[in-house]
Amino acid sequence: MFDALQHVPLLGFSRHKMFVSHRWGALSRYHIAMKQTFDRNAWSRGLLVLALSASLAACSSNESTENATSGQSAAPTVMAEPASTPRSSGELAQGNDEFAVTQAWIRAAPPGAMMLAGYFTLANRGGETRQLVGSRSDAFGDVSIHRSFVEDGVSKMRPAGDLDIDSGATLTFEPGGLHLMLMSPRSDVSPGQHIPIWLCFADGEDVEEVLVEFVVSREAP
Repeated sequence: MFDALQHVPLLGFSRHKMFVSHRWGALSRYHIAMKQTFDRNAWSRGLLVLALSASLAACSSNESTENATSGQSAAPTVMAEPASTPRSSGELAQGNDEFAVTQAWIRAAPPGAMMLAGYFTLANRGGETRQLVGSRSDAFGDVSIHRSFVEDGVSKMRPAGDLDIDSGATLTFEPGGLHLMLMSPRSDVSPGQHIPIWLCFADGEDVEEVLVEFVVSREAP
């Protein structure tokens, strides 16, 4: 009997150990299951964050591009495009209240040509003498004003410098004389296209720019 009583606490202790062991195993399996669920949720949240980040980056990129191309402080980037309806530049009276520009055209050149020439007629309708000091266009790498001339039977040209235009006077850019030298076109230039070019006039310390649309043609309008 004494021997039997001795084994009672041992048996109870053994059962207690078995109960704790089973309980600990259940808790361990529960913790593992919860950890796997947490890992899956964290992975899903990570994918969602990455997707949202990519979407925001794309929107930011588009917005930056729109601001860069439509901002008032930056020079507009306008490349040559085919005209929707053919028309002669001779029909256009361009400029502003002070300057009138007509017959604005660019002589068509073979594909791949790196230099073209632009011509126009400019009238000073203002009350003061003004200076044409330069020109620019986003459609070309460089634009400058040159004058062609013949010396000793050889055709030459040189930079024209600043050109004074008296009030009421007309200045003509034509083949064999004054012209715009249009260097390194940034896109193909072909007959029928209309290309924007800015004419720059000095007004004291300020420079005024007048936008003129030139038509590409094989001959003068």
